[in-house]
Amino acid sequence: MSNEVGLFALEQTRKGADLITISDPSGTGEILGPKYFEEYMVTYMNKMISIIRTDKNVPIIVHICGQMKKVFSLLTKINADAFSFDAIVSLKEAKEKIQKSVMGNISTYALEHSRPEVIKQMAVNRVKKNIDIIAPACGLGMNSKLENIKNILIGVENAESSDSNK
Repeated sequence: MSNEVGLFALEQTRKGADLITISDPSGTGEILGPKYFEEYMVTYMNKMISIIRTDKNVPIIVHICGQMKKVFSLLTKINADAFSFDAIVSLKEAKEKIQKSVMGNISTYALEHSRPEVIKQMAVNRVKKNIDIIAPACGLGMNSKLENIKNILIGVENAESSDSNK
């Protein structure tokens, strides 16, 4: 499977993709545990990444769902440029442990069910914690409100403008 996914992504880069994101909803540390995470997730993720980068060193983001505390140290062995995490992961802690860019993790549930002001504040909080890429945690649910999605950007802009006014 790693070969096929890697070859598919390689073809995407050959057709103009300038970044690849690999999402793995079941390779989480809480399901696999450290031993199997290293044996399977690290090994096969790096195999895919190696294939994807056959022609050029395209940036790669890896998204992994679930709690990752038990395997933060193992993430440093994955040859990705950035990691995207579930809403239950502390991005501040992840960034400190893995020393790579982190992405996320505005709750997918919140995007569907919360008020726009709540989403905006979630984005502001992530900017204040120096998170590199502010984005939904695990994608968008079918009933995500457009107003809420827009409030991610509004929150980022508000946080950045208040920082520049200091």
